[in-house]
Amino acid sequence: MTTNATLYACCGIDCAACRDFPGACPGCGAVQGRPGWISEVPGAGCCPLYACCTEQKGLTHCGQCAELPCRLFSEFCDPSLPKEAALAELQARLNLLRARTD
Repeated sequence: MTTNATLYACCGIDCAACRDFPGACPGCGAVQGRPGWISEVPGAGCCPLYACCTEQKGLTHCGQCAELPCRLFSEFCDPSLPKEAALAELQARLNLLRARTD
């Protein structure tokens, strides 16, 4: 399975589902982990998952990391979701990332 990497952040989140896409933000990869919502996170200049994946480990996406799912990945989900929905969303992202061929 090949996915369109321009529509998915390195962590597997679907950029097209973001409120800022495509108008204010053309996608996480295009803005190098600095999407519009990052300004809402105190002290964050860059998405921590993007920084870990691309800047620290030099990977294209988290699916290439031997540590997936790590603590950081597992904690990075929509806090408004009920626990079961958050776990399902994380599993869907894991599946997507493991299937990527880029």
